[in-house]
Amino acid sequence: MFPGMGSYLNDVRLVRNIADYEQEKVNRRRASQAPRVAKTMVEKE
Repeated sequence: MFPGMGSYLNDVRLVRNIADYEQEKVNRRRASQAPRVAKTMVEKE
């Protein structure tokens, strides 16, 4: 489906879980990765 994207998807999921369910803050650099990954996936589809 999206070769090479699996690790990015796992990273984005981890960041989302931290942001949604943990008290730990997610920095801007890590948070900005999610839209880039989504854009790349849409462009490759």
